[in-house]
Amino acid sequence: MAGCHGTIVNCLISNNAADSVGAVNNCDGNIINCTIVSNRANADGVLNNCDGAVVNCIIWGNRPATPYDCTASFGYCCLEWVDAGAGNINADPNFAFEDDYHIISGSPCIDAGDNTVVPFGLVVDLEGNSRFLNDPCTLDTGNGSAPIVDMGAYEHTLIPWIFYWKKEYEFFGVAGGNKSEEQKILIRNRSGGTLNWQISERCSWLLADPCEGSSEGEIDEVKLKVDPTGLTRGIYDSEMVISDSYAVNSPQILPIRLCVYHELYIPAEYETIQAAIDDANDYDRIIVADGVYQGHGNRDIDFKGKSITVRSENGPEVCIIDCEGDESDPHRGFRFHRGENNYATLDGFTITNGWGPGESLNDDVISAGGAIFCEGSSPTITNCIIIGNSGHYFAGGILCTSNSSPTISNCIISHNTSYLWGGGIYIRHDCNPNIINCMIINNRAVYGGGVGCTNRSKPRIINCTICNNVGYFGGGGFCSAIESNPQINNSILWGNTSRIGNEISLVEWGKDQKTSFSISYSDIRGGKEAVDVDYNCKLNWGVGNIDTYPHFAFDNDYHIRGGSPCIDAGDNLAVPAGVARDIEGIGRFYDDPCMVDTGISGVLGKAVVDMGAYEYVPEKRMAVFPIRLEFFADQDGPKPQDQTLSIDSAGAGSLQWLISENCSWLKVTPMKGRSNGEPVIATLKVDTSGLIHGDYNSELKISDPCAINSPQTVQVKLYIGKKLYVTSPYLTIQAAIDAADEGDTIIVADGTYTGDGNRDITFRGKAITVRSENGPGNCIVDCEGSEGDRHNGFLFKNFEDNNSLLSGFTIINGYAYFSGGIYCGKYSSMEISNCIIRGNTSIEGGGIYIYISNPTIINCTIEGNETGNFNVANYFLGGGIRCIYSNPIIINSNIIRNKSQDYGGGLYCSQSELTIINCIICDNTAAVGGGMYVRCWSKPKVINCTFSGNSAVNGKILAFDSLWQHCPSNIIVTNGILWDGDDEIWNNDNSKIMITYSDVQGGWPGEGNINIDPNFVDEAGGDYHLRSAAGRWDPNQMVWV
Repeated sequence: MAGCHGTIVNCLISNNAADSVGAVNNCDGNIINCTIVSNRANADGVLNNCDGAVVNCIIWGNRPATPYDCTASFGYCCLEWVDAGAGNINADPNFAFEDDYHIISGSPCIDAGDNTVVPFGLVVDLEGNSRFLNDPCTLDTGNGSAPIVDMGAYEHTLIPWIFYWKKEYEFFGVAGGNKSEEQKILIRNRSGGTLNWQISERCSWLLADPCEGSSEGEIDEVKLKVDPTGLTRGIYDSEMVISDSYAVNSPQILPIRLCVYHELYIPAEYETIQAAIDDANDYDRIIVADGVYQGHGNRDIDFKGKSITVRSENGPEVCIIDCEGDESDPHRGFRFHRGENNYATLDGFTITNGWGPGESLNDDVISAGGAIFCEGSSPTITNCIIIGNSGHYFAGGILCTSNSSPTISNCIISHNTSYLWGGGIYIRHDCNPNIINCMIINNRAVYGGGVGCTNRSKPRIINCTICNNVGYFGGGGFCSAIESNPQINNSILWGNTSRIGNEISLVEWGKDQKTSFSISYSDIRGGKEAVDVDYNCKLNWGVGNIDTYPHFAFDNDYHIRGGSPCIDAGDNLAVPAGVARDIEGIGRFYDDPCMVDTGISGVLGKAVVDMGAYEYVPEKRMAVFPIRLEFFADQDGPKPQDQTLSIDSAGAGSLQWLISENCSWLKVTPMKGRSNGEPVIATLKVDTSGLIHGDYNSELKISDPCAINSPQTVQVKLYIGKKLYVTSPYLTIQAAIDAADEGDTIIVADGTYTGDGNRDITFRGKAITVRSENGPGNCIVDCEGSEGDRHNGFLFKNFEDNNSLLSGFTIINGYAYFSGGIYCGKYSSMEISNCIIRGNTSIEGGGIYIYISNPTIINCTIEGNETGNFNVANYFLGGGIRCIYSNPIIINSNIIRNKSQDYGGGLYCSQSELTIINCIICDNTAAVGGGMYVRCWSKPKVINCTFSGNSAVNGKILAFDSLWQHCPSNIIVTNGILWDGDDEIWNNDNSKIMITYSDVQGGWPGEGNINIDPNFVDEAGGDYHLRSAAGRWDPNQMVWV
């Protein structure tokens, strides 16, 4: 309500929501006998800029709870804050039910108002009941002669009044079956006297137990049961009547609906999930047995607009949708695009290996929604594990677009990737999803590693744990832009990382496309100061937020331990109705008597909800980390290195745990133990004796019968690799890779390798080693690339990790748009060692191009590569190496004699955290940044490196610049030599440059810095060893020379 200049009387103002001001805004009139409850706003209070008198009102359970910028006077009101005005109280008003705002006997609001302010002629309340009814059982605390008016919109009466909760009931039953569903109705008398209630049913399939009772204010519970025996599929509507001939509002009629459905079973009755959906009608339930589901009909599954439930029989751990998607053959799990509503329910699946197919978005066809795609639909997605999926541009896990507002609850959304927005979830174009009790962890994107939100969307995120996500540019946990207005309550954002805004980033994406963001009763690492707020964006930092370590069970186990500041620290009013359990099914609203409540219950005596996806209960609960272990070994080779498992109690009391396993090649020590707040480390040893190459799987069960989450399962996988040889029997390197399994080693004989199969080589995501037999001097990959026939050496673009190794090659004559030598993209984190990358050409990254990847480069020489010589209108970036949105590590390498026509002769670093250790960066050339060009919020660390002989118009060694000079970087240089004559450093955007214990020609402020000729052995000849009095040590001859 806004802009009221008159008087507001006898009104119920409840359950409204707004960006600013929850209930009444800009009111200069009086507010009398109103009940203002359960309104929510992101900022500016329950009342804003109100100047009149507020009298005889109940203002309770609103968020924010207090007024903002008000000069109004308060008198004879029940307020959630303390006000010194006459007759004000700060006490629970005793509403009939949580969503029924009549006051009941014993309420402190009865006979507590001010008669003198009630407008003349106003003799009834909101429902037409008489005002000024005296309650002989209540002491008058108001002002005036008896009878005294009550506070609020409803007057308490002395005659029995039927109150019940809830108002509508919907049941589901199986056609022709005898399965019954049970719900409950709560009945109470909210007024004086005794309510003698009776229930009568108007159908044969409904039973109320008991069907009669009495209440003097206490709550009576009635069980409602349905029996669908003999009923066919369809919708059945009936009514139930609650009556008492002496009650003012008798009878009360409740609508009852029964949906009789069929159950369809997979694979017993249907071969595929899609086949069952095609045969289903609204309200049917499809039950999917345990197993791994692949192929046509079990991926790209379409609900076709039907209001049906598709659920697993025994949960997501044992019912898996393997999409088998990749960039060349994209597939996802589920597609909602035909207006599905909340009755369309997906329950209890693991969805993995999805790659979002192309969708018409942004006037283009782009890959989006790796696991689940929602367009113009609002399904219910619950109890699912969304893991290891990818959307090339949008949403590795779940995409919500074009007026979709799904409910996503009790889900784990983990290890998904997007190359632009929303690694875990991306919400765009007027979508308002509710995300409740979810774990959003270890996802990656450029913007919004965990969650991205744009284009006027308003998601609500409640009781979620958002941790260890990576946003390579903005918002590791959450990134919002373009007029969106997300709201977070009762959540934990911790351990996320990003170039800007580790936990949260608000981005102005174009002129006047501002966004706002509201958060309350949440634990945010770094607090308010750590939230990145761009120009014209607004952060509504609500009450109840903290910045204290949540005390997780382990770094990657997000149960909270006893003593966590997140216990009893949430806001009950933010929890949607009907949400009574956490992500594991543990009851919410558990009071820990050892903790002081720092949250708010909203109801006197009710326990306060915890922050995060897990509720803490002081019972035995197991914490185990990690839950998956992988071992790699060569056939007939040495045994793999031992690994460890940590076991601890995340609840109250100590664990007496036991590990059971049945595997001949795995030994665990100890097999049993006791944990009480300090983790016990179990060691896993693998014996590969007698094992042939292949994959081996084992499973550990860790149990304590007294723990509420026992047993816990740990998956153990062993890869026994074989050796594959090129050129015999495999004629090309690619042929050997295609034949390889996880853990294999490919050995490439001496020679020069050319042609298809020996260029544009891809690992295909495999954890393998590809190495030369006798080093890079003897094993050459000649790409034979040219302007008309573009090729490069190796491409890593399928999520390769540090178990993918490339070693011992010379790569020459590559000619490609992105990197002539090696392309590292799409979240690849391989290791490249002992390679020479020489004489390659591209537009970006002549030698190596690194995009959203974290490779480790060791003992390599990147020499004589170039960006330029392309007939295109482009900037040329990074003659030796170009990295963007990446965190590579380069160790013991030479980056020499590379050339860029424009920026970064040796290296070009943009929005990246590059680490360079023990490297020579010399004799490189560019227009700007001869040695290295640093741009836009980058954070390079340069340790023990030598820069010399580089040349540029601006910044021979280092150059810093950014878009409109608004995005400065931060570099640390330690133990370095920067010696290039003059104009070493060009800083065009006020980047922070910290150089210490380094030799800088011309000098530089910083501890330990010097300005003395380093006395290279032969700078002109490219020998940057340092002379000493004894000469130079020759490690090959073991003498000084």
